[in-house]
Amino acid sequence: MSDQRVLKDLVAMSRRAARLGYACAGEGNTSARSSSGDSFWIKRSGCSLEDVTSRDFIKVDIEGATRNLEKAGAAVVYAANRKYRASIEVGMHASIYAHQPGANFILHTHPPQALAACCVENVKDLFVPQFPDFVVYLGVPEKNWVFLDYAPPGAGIAHSLTAALGGLRADLRVVVLAKHGVITVGYSAKEAIGRTELLEKASYVRLMSLMAGRPTCLTEKEIADLERMESEKYRQAVLKGEL
Repeated sequence: MSDQRVLKDLVAMSRRAARLGYACAGEGNTSARSSSGDSFWIKRSGCSLEDVTSRDFIKVDIEGATRNLEKAGAAVVYAANRKYRASIEVGMHASIYAHQPGANFILHTHPPQALAACCVENVKDLFVPQFPDFVVYLGVPEKNWVFLDYAPPGAGIAHSLTAALGGLRADLRVVVLAKHGVITVGYSAKEAIGRTELLEKASYVRLMSLMAGRPTCLTEKEIADLERMESEKYRQAVLKGEL
């Protein structure tokens, strides 16, 4: 995929996230691995996801950004305007690309219902598989997710995430930032935004089922059966853009 196509998909993913209400004003940041694989495009600081164009994405060297997370923004290799700055979360994105070869698109937003679930004392208790598509799209929190305690935006989150990624048991799909928001990762832009959409739906279902009383969850056997289903593996391949 050429950088032109990468940026086209990145712009579309970013605008869709804004239209869905997952970020407002200058909130959130998105990125995509470049065609060369050793760098990535990330939204410039302060720019609204709703209004982004390809000129609003800045190219950053992955190795340079991860070498010094405190000064990850110094690893910029291209910007359409010399006054543009990369998002404050550039180190966070760089860390994911460095640790996850299959990650090509990253979406960090603050969806209202998912954010509500991030703002409770026992965050992990709010994010549990309750229906099949949770497992198909988002995987299993114990394997495919990272939960981070609150840290200031920027290098604080990047350092915490880098440490957590080292112990991940499978491919990364979701990062939950306490008191902050969520990150979804995808092989394709469609997969990344699809995971955020499903995460927001899952948060709504969880909160509503708790209000209704005695919510149910999928059992370990039910989850394992879903992970083995050929039909669900096919759907995952479609989301990745493989079919």
